[in-house]
Amino acid sequence: MKLEATVIVTRYKEPNSLLFDTIKSLFTQKWTSLEILILDQFYDNETEQFCKKLNSSGDHTFLYTLIDPISLSYARNYWLKSAKNNIVIFIDSDAIAMDNWSYEIINLLKENNQTRIVGTKILPKWNGKKNILTKSNYFSSVYSLLDLWDGVLNISKVIWASFAVNKNNIEDIFFNENLWRKNGVLLGWEETEFCDKVKLKWFNIQYTWKTYVLHQINQDRLQLTWLIERVVFLWVGRAMKWWLPSPHKTKKNIFDYLFFPLFLMFYGYGYIYGTLKYKK
Repeated sequence: MKLEATVIVTRYKEPNSLLFDTIKSLFTQKWTSLEILILDQFYDNETEQFCKKLNSSGDHTFLYTLIDPISLSYARNYWLKSAKNNIVIFIDSDAIAMDNWSYEIINLLKENNQTRIVGTKILPKWNGKKNILTKSNYFSSVYSLLDLWDGVLNISKVIWASFAVNKNNIEDIFFNENLWRKNGVLLGWEETEFCDKVKLKWFNIQYTWKTYVLHQINQDRLQLTWLIERVVFLWVGRAMKWWLPSPHKTKKNIFDYLFFPLFLMFYGYGYIYGTLKYKK
């Protein structure tokens, strides 16, 4: 019997060239039967017709749905309420899943009664020329990447590009819609707060090394202006929650030491800006 789950893909304005790679990788998922909800915040006829075409064959059901372009957190809460399955898996609209992706996630959640969230490896697929700052783990971490050592691990939080939730006994937990991303405002940390709420109910969050997604990073996000803005707004969101600065736990390389003062400058600006402007 195939394992069942709902998979959610939320698209704001990402191009079809990225989204269709994501959808095609979901079509080829093995050993599972998936309800796949494509939540589009701006109507696109080509995407709707592509989903209908995929429904004519295969083991998975694709449903194209238009939702209000309010914010990413709003969209995330929408799918938590709409999914027909208790197990809900999210993948970014610019990520490519391995064929065993959904199976390994569902299987881990079913094997561990105390686990409510599972994250996977997230590796980069660079679709442009990397700038020198991306050689630093400090700066490259803002691209939603995750690569821990092999094993099934208990962790404190997940990276949003590839993770799943078992809604059983946590149906009242949703994403904070004050930590939103829209119209160029890149606030974050809503998945961290979500994980904190789950841990307060004494459930586990786990990471599996057995599968991964490739997170596509286009040239526009390799520009220095985008990278700096992303770093600033990450710490604006942290300041809004009064979360104290925490050490970066990835292995350091020479570029981390070289660019740390620059990273600290943008970090400090974002934290101070968030404290003064957003925190009440």
